[in-house]
Amino acid sequence: GLVVIAILLYGVTTVDYYRVKESWEVIAQPALDLGNSGDLYLAQVEVGQYPMRYYWERQMPAGALFATFPYLGDLTLAPTADHPTFYEGHMQVDLLPYNQAHKVGEVATAWVVFWSKDDTVLNILERNGYQRTSTITNYHLDNAIDLYRYDLLPEGIRASYQNGMTLKALEFDRDALRIDLWWENIQPNITTSAGLLNSQGVLVAQWDSLPADIYDQKALILAEGIEQLPPDDYTIIVKLYQWSPDGIVDIATETGEPFYQAEVISIGN
Repeated sequence: GLVVIAILLYGVTTVDYYRVKESWEVIAQPALDLGNSGDLYLAQVEVGQYPMRYYWERQMPAGALFATFPYLGDLTLAPTADHPTFYEGHMQVDLLPYNQAHKVGEVATAWVVFWSKDDTVLNILERNGYQRTSTITNYHLDNAIDLYRYDLLPEGIRASYQNGMTLKALEFDRDALRIDLWWENIQPNITTSAGLLNSQGVLVAQWDSLPADIYDQKALILAEGIEQLPPDDYTIIVKLYQWSPDGIVDIATETGEPFYQAEVISIGN
């Protein structure tokens, strides 16, 4: 009877507390979908570093690296316990050189989940030439948790267009059938288009959209009637245009070409 009375008193005099947890698996996913071997996966989210490590290390591409400052000196997260050694030492001496030496294409990429007042990791990336090229924000109880993409872009340019936009870099993901673009001087209301021409000059895959940031991904859609790309040599093309009351206005390259022709890739040959 005393136990029953105690339980009843506890039930009517206390309120159970359930903490609404952050959606770390949702935050982690874009970097897994778009990541490549050699990428860095960095977390600056204090106790959120544990779930980020859980979701990222189990699914990130082979050859990618996860690293984070060891919150509260926990050496299960990183091999160095003090702040300066991790950031100025391990990150600059080990992680960034690895990232640059093992990049898949012409761009080295670091992903950062950021929910902190300490922006040391961001400053180090920027001091080493990395640019924030994309931001994906998730909200938790009105708090913004950001997933940043930082890229070390090549010094040269791929193409310049007559509206002033410049294509800095381009990569093709064969498995995902996706063309990744990086821009400078993005102009408002300009549609960017990427596609594949077959060896006969026919457009067989394409995606058009307004770039949301420097990093501009194009998940290609096959042309009507095509279920799978047959073996062939395909030319990657990048085009700009603008909608107007009179219709589509094409924007040529600085050399007067209707679109930029990048490399030729072989599929299935």
